[in-house]
Amino acid sequence: DGTPWRANANIPATELRRCYQPTAEALAPISRAVDLGEISPRAAHQVIRMAWTLADLAAVPRPGQPEIGYALALWLGLGQ
Repeated sequence: DGTPWRANANIPATELRRCYQPTAEALAPISRAVDLGEISPRAAHQVIRMAWTLADLAAVPRPGQPEIGYALALWLGLGQ
């Protein structure tokens, strides 16, 4: 798509937040986990990166609730 990055791990955090943020609705579980102290803000950022990978694997244009939910479950050790 004309970006200089070949993997989402290479996207600077500021760009990820500015240009590649999932919708507020999709981010709700992450926000709730941060508010409850289940994950740190840094972990939330890593969960979003993981959700992007899951979205890429599912061939969807942007992580939605399924990708965010699964990424968060994996982060929390709940994924099977």
